[in-house]
Amino acid sequence: MSPFDKDHFTDMDGQPIDDSPEPLACPFCGGGAENLVVERWSEEDDPEASYHVECLKCGCNGRCNGRCNGPQAATQLEAAEGWNGRSG
Repeated sequence: MSPFDKDHFTDMDGQPIDDSPEPLACPFCGGGAENLVVERWSEEDDPEASYHVECLKCGCNGRCNGRCNGPQAATQLEAAEGWNGRSG
């Protein structure tokens, strides 16, 4: 059984993101919540705290010319909401 919560976004450790909505499927591969995690860009990539949603099935992670998901966010919850609010 997957450690990821199908009703909420989770972090890389499988912990639910408080108050997060039910995740929309990945627009590229159709991967569901069990494949979606909210993670932080590494400090090497971005010294400021910056979170994004990543699909573990196909790798869509917000660096897809803006077509995958919303902009990077300052908090995990904002990243989750951005994924659901994306266009496309």
